[in-house]
Amino acid sequence: MKGESKKGDLLNYKINGFLRALQIEILETEGWPSAELRQEAQDVINASKPEDSPEIRAYFERIWGPIKSRELHS
Repeated sequence: MKGESKKGDLLNYKINGFLRALQIEILETEGWPSAELRQEAQDVINASKPEDSPEIRAYFERIWGPIKSRELHS
């Protein structure tokens, strides 16, 4: 698709629904990934998330105040 999708675009909604149904059908026929493979994928996703720089943390704390529980936002 060329261009930006517009909010409320029915065609975009139908395409996403079709792709989600297709993904579920493939997973049901081919089998779901093993727990080890899912854990490895989750580890890669977590490792690829960049840590906030001190400047970014200071900016958000200036806007919203100090973050009380950092472990909730990790």
